Amino acid sequence: MRRNSHQNRSGMGSLSAFSLILTNSRLEIARWFAERGRPFNLVRDGGFQILSLSGRKDHWLPSPQMVSRDVKIAFGATHMKVAELLQV
Repeated sequence: MRRNSHQNRSGMGSLSAFSLILTNSRLEIARWFAERGRPFNLVRDGGFQILSLSGRKDHWLPSPQMVSRDVKIAFGATHMKVAELLQV
C-alpha cells in the first residue's frame, strides 16, 4: 500500500497534517465564495460538488454554514489588519 506524505507508518494521517489540509481547503473555499460573491448554499449544488471533488477521493466540502462562518472570520481578521496598518 502506498502512503501519501501526510500518513505515518500505521497508514493513518497525522493530526497536525490533517488539520492543516482542512484549514487550507476551508480557507480556499471561503476565499472563492467571498471573491466571487456567490451564495454559500452553492456548496450543496451537485454540479459544484462534482467539479470540486473530481479526482480528490479524500477531499470534502464544508456546509454552507461553515463557509459563511469562515468568510466572516476572514473578514474580521482582514478588517483588523487593515485598521492596524492605517494607524501607522
